[in-house]
Amino acid sequence: MDWSLRLSFSVFLILAAAIDGARADAMVTGTVFCDQCKDGQRSLFDYPISGIKVTITCTDIDGQTRMSREVTTNWFGSYSMSFDGSPNLSNCQAQASGSSDATTGCAAAAGPAQILKLTFNWFGTEIYYVDSLLTQPDHPMSFCPKSATPVSPPSTPVDPPPTPVTPTDPIFPPSTPVDEVDNSVLDEVFHLEGFDHNDEATSEASRYIPLSGYIQFLNPSGLKGKRLGIYLEGLVVSPVRTLADVIEFNNKFEKSQMTEKYGQQGLLDAQETDGINAEVKEALLNLENLSRDGLEKLMEQKLDVQLVDTLESMSLLAGQSELMLVTYFDFGFTTGKFSGSLINMLSRNPVREVECEFAVVGGQGKLRMARGFAKLKCIFYNESIPLWSFDHNDEATREASKYIPLGGYIQFLKPSGLKGKRLGIVRDPFFTSIKEPEIIRAFEHHFRTLRQQGAVLVDNLKIVSIDAIMNPFVSGEGKAMDADLKLDLNNYLEGLVVSPVRSLADVIEFNNKFTKLEMTEEYGQQGLLDAQKTDGINAEVKEALLNLAKLSRNGLEKLMREQKLDAVVTHGVDFSTVLAIGGYPGINVPAGYDSNGVPFGICFGGLKGTEPKLIEIAYGFEQATKIRKPPPPIKH
Repeated sequence: MDWSLRLSFSVFLILAAAIDGARADAMVTGTVFCDQCKDGQRSLFDYPISGIKVTITCTDIDGQTRMSREVTTNWFGSYSMSFDGSPNLSNCQAQASGSSDATTGCAAAAGPAQILKLTFNWFGTEIYYVDSLLTQPDHPMSFCPKSATPVSPPSTPVDPPPTPVTPTDPIFPPSTPVDEVDNSVLDEVFHLEGFDHNDEATSEASRYIPLSGYIQFLNPSGLKGKRLGIYLEGLVVSPVRTLADVIEFNNKFEKSQMTEKYGQQGLLDAQETDGINAEVKEALLNLENLSRDGLEKLMEQKLDVQLVDTLESMSLLAGQSELMLVTYFDFGFTTGKFSGSLINMLSRNPVREVECEFAVVGGQGKLRMARGFAKLKCIFYNESIPLWSFDHNDEATREASKYIPLGGYIQFLKPSGLKGKRLGIVRDPFFTSIKEPEIIRAFEHHFRTLRQQGAVLVDNLKIVSIDAIMNPFVSGEGKAMDADLKLDLNNYLEGLVVSPVRSLADVIEFNNKFTKLEMTEEYGQQGLLDAQKTDGINAEVKEALLNLAKLSRNGLEKLMREQKLDAVVTHGVDFSTVLAIGGYPGINVPAGYDSNGVPFGICFGGLKGTEPKLIEIAYGFEQATKIRKPPPPIKH
């Protein structure tokens, strides 16, 4: 299959080790094309189409729909759908079902449904790919070849009525119960509805499995009008009955069978055999011995170095004219003679290339002098997937991921994003502490710009208990942060393969031991000491968390709902405390420079799940003002 049709997910095979321990998940991805010529297949005239609804339907063994979900294609005509857990998607199909955009001119008809193909399965994570789905306009485009216009199917020839034949040798003896025959067929139908995802042949053949499976075709009148034949010896009518007849037929009709061009040596060799004789049995035993002494023996070997157990990586976009990454890998070993050691690799990563080489630049432990190269293979990538993701092992980001919109966030970068937005200005205490009049004048100018861009501003709003919210010792934020710091830092350090510290206590001791290096005398470590004194989420911390939730509920949430705001706008980053205690999103955008040339920002904040609105607002402001200037180069 063409790789350009299999863009679904970007992952390196060796990265699968990092998935170990994560819960199982599944993803379905594919692309919808506008079949402009209405020829029912992909061609050079077709293009990916956005705004098309795709329905993924799964049926049970009785043909009943057990799951149906809908997704809409993004700007690139692509769609993806995630499933938590380990759903059975072996009997599911995807089909373009309509358009969510009334202006779409290529949704008059939908092409055939396509089955979900399992293309990647590693450590419980499954990636399914769907062959291209098609939608069609009302009429083929004028530039299409005439042959592309669908041709009406040929009419079925009318055969003369068959002459009744009295069967002299019934297929089933009269003693065979009909119910027994029915059950055996039914059992086979149940078996045929599944296939082995790991077997290329059956996976490819599974594309012919019809929607709702085969049980729907158990029709008692199924023989009516069917034209049947039985192969070779069992054929009702056949010019050949044996392999020898086939050879003779090919010799007689050399031109039609193209015997001279292709020959039939394989058939001749097969004809010379006389069944499973002693020579053939010896060959079969030899094959069995080769398998046992070869692959099976290799698999039984106990290697000193086992699979890489941990992996950390980081990639940076580095290409201008092509998709190019610079990627860094840390491979850690936790078993074998290299346990506790690391291999470091760093190289350009042209993800469009199937295979690439990575330079081994060093390591730690027994591998600190490692040099060489490693070959990596790119299995999947998708340029249209926006750069957002979350950590499956982190409960907080996993829970927050439900707010990630289909197609990611890039779709909300709209220059007109401010139009119609209702923004609330909270001045106290965020503006009252500003000392420079130039900053105040800059914000008044920005407020006028927001109105000119179509936003509705509600001024001089107040957040209930704002003084308590801004004081971490009154709100309980300090206690909660201390307890979280100790718990989370200990969990992180314990999971590292190689580290001189394994807990917060080790960090404090390290700082005391290397005071000059860590500048402990200049900056101290009181925050770490306070966190070390905590003993988990006790009753005192729980009370602090409840108070934070109450302050958020009666403060920012109540204000935004009563005023029907899309976002709150204020000065700088101090507003982050209000957002942080409730788990709310916020964006800080460059808004100017003070008298010392230090940049200051304007903050847009909202409630949970309002990231799309905030991105529209922030991008609209940025495009309307274009205040940010690249910093001057550093002089050495």
